[in-house]
Amino acid sequence: MWNSRFSADKRVLPFLEAVRIATSEGAKLKVEMYGGGSEVKKARKFVAAHGLTDVVILHGLTPREKILDKMQEMHLSALMSYNFDDQPMTMLEAEATGLPVLFCDRDLGEVVPTEGSVCASGPEPREVAEAILEVYAHPERVEKMSAAMMKARKEIRQSACIKQLLQVYRQVMK
Repeated sequence: MWNSRFSADKRVLPFLEAVRIATSEGAKLKVEMYGGGSEVKKARKFVAAHGLTDVVILHGLTPREKILDKMQEMHLSALMSYNFDDQPMTMLEAEATGLPVLFCDRDLGEVVPTEGSVCASGPEPREVAEAILEVYAHPERVEKMSAAMMKARKEIRQSACIKQLLQVYRQVMK
């Protein structure tokens, strides 16, 4: 699942290239993509030009509530930002719904639990495709990653964050 802007900074085209590579090497994927942005037309052209219309579904802009519902039906959320995001909402939303995350920027590893995510060895489409193929070859990992995300989601609830913030505030005020 892709749930992000279709823009150069979010790296939608490198992600689509990774999907193309993974499917060309035997992965039978269904990728649902939600969002709008400056690279929607490029994404549509890429999907059509590479014969991915049976693999990639471009939904466009979608209400947040529907996306959160869809997250509960998906196996993996993808975030391809590299050297850009510092606390991406899509990763936190995935964690809150128990959806494992695929990403390529090691610095984002602190946002979600290691056991609930898979970080590609690098940002290049080939490296991301290898991560996709690894998960595809071991589907049981998705269930384990989802369980880890469900366990960790208590920590990112607004109430938990407020409680932590208040503890810090009280310590400072002593």
